[in-house]
Amino acid sequence: MDYTSELKKLHELKEKNVISEDEYNDQKESILSKMKGDEKKQPSFGDSTIIIDPNAKSKMAAGLLGIFLGGFGVHRFYLGYAGIGVAQIFVTLFTCGVGALWGFIEGILILTGSTIIADASGKPLVE
Repeated sequence: MDYTSELKKLHELKEKNVISEDEYNDQKESILSKMKGDEKKQPSFGDSTIIIDPNAKSKMAAGLLGIFLGGFGVHRFYLGYAGIGVAQIFVTLFTCGVGALWGFIEGILILTGSTIIADASGKPLVE
């Protein structure tokens, strides 16, 4: 559930005077309590809550794609960087395969976590 959009819609209804202030507060409290209930369902370790994004890209997959298919920019396409992926294809073709070292090195750097640490949308790579 997207509680943020529910709260926005509720606020819009209040601004348009469709619902009263009391109705607004009651429904807002209801949404916030549901949101707190969902937070308690998250797996936790000690005092910190672990939130796992189901759409997050794998660091291992990106690194291995870079090592084995880096010359074709497959790891960049996987992470959502299509422009750089196309550039890697052209560099590999124009250098008769020597440019594939670029992707190989990037694959190693991804696995070590020293360069590319997020996908194109800014979501961090998961282990």
